[in-house]
Amino acid sequence: MAYNNRSYIFYTRGLYDSAILDYNVAIQLDPEFAMAYTNRGYAYFNNGDYSAAYKDKLRAIELDSTDIYAQVSLGEVLGRMGKEEKALAQFSWIIRRWPERPNGYWARGEYYHYTKQWDLAISDLEKVFELNPNGYSNSETLLQEAREKLAEQQSY
Repeated sequence: MAYNNRSYIFYTRGLYDSAILDYNVAIQLDPEFAMAYTNRGYAYFNNGDYSAAYKDKLRAIELDSTDIYAQVSLGEVLGRMGKEEKALAQFSWIIRRWPERPNGYWARGEYYHYTKQWDLAISDLEKVFELNPNGYSNSETLLQEAREKLAEQQSY
């Protein structure tokens, strides 16, 4: 646990290589520690190593299928790997599994925003605020941008 905690500090400071080294030790000490795989996957993702991130997300989910963060970030990794349909399917699956949580709606709304599907982005991002009035991550910014872009589209 100590290595996982220290690696998180490295991660939050953008020291992804150092974080990965400590997550490696945490995993070596406890190969069943799902959170270490999830977190190392984030570090790999931010380093641009999507293949390693993908493997870690799959392992984390294998160890703990209830980890919604690993599930969401698996979809994000799939998107970065150019597997947009699989990413979208992952986000939609998360929404079906945890309809009361904003995570899946946020991730799918972000995907729709990225793909310029403004009406779908708005729908999902509004659901984020319905479930969590304080929002989630950058959902307020994405929602505002999607509304502006949709209004621009409709004015043509």
